[in-house]
Amino acid sequence: MLDLKSGRVWFLYAGLTLEVPESGKYAGYLIALKSIRSVLAARIFRYWLLDPDGKDVGEIGGDAFDSSAVAVFKRERN
Repeated sequence: MLDLKSGRVWFLYAGLTLEVPESGKYAGYLIALKSIRSVLAARIFRYWLLDPDGKDVGEIGGDAFDSSAVAVFKRERN
């Protein structure tokens, strides 16, 4: 992530996608498809809500193949 004001750069998360809601309660937060730890050998990706600094707020749910939980989250929080 790059802070345009300070020029500071830092790593947010290991994942695939990132979306920034523009309105509603979580405007400016991040919706991320993150790689999460698993006891299995496979990689698992889940949708998470991150605060503007990249800290975990909570799991939204759904996996990389089902974004319906994200759609419900955005509809209910907007």
